[in-house]
Amino acid sequence: MSHFDIKNAIAVRRHDAALMIGEGVSKIDMLVATGQIEAKKSGRNLLILVASLEAYVAGLPPAELKTYGAYKKTAPEAA
Repeated sequence: MSHFDIKNAIAVRRHDAALMIGEGVSKIDMLVATGQIEAKKSGRNLLILVASLEAYVAGLPPAELKTYGAYKKTAPEAA
């Protein structure tokens, strides 16, 4: 990420936004184009609002992973 403190940023550039949510820049462009995240223009810079990134990620469905063998979810054993 960039050299500034990302924790306090209210808006970030496309590359930093992509890193923040674990996606590529093209995914950020698609999310902006479809209105799923909010962006603002500052001169030639496209700034992605961090609050809209947080809302996007919060709205994603929970992950469902297949579990096998020792990793299978089981009820805790009574002590």
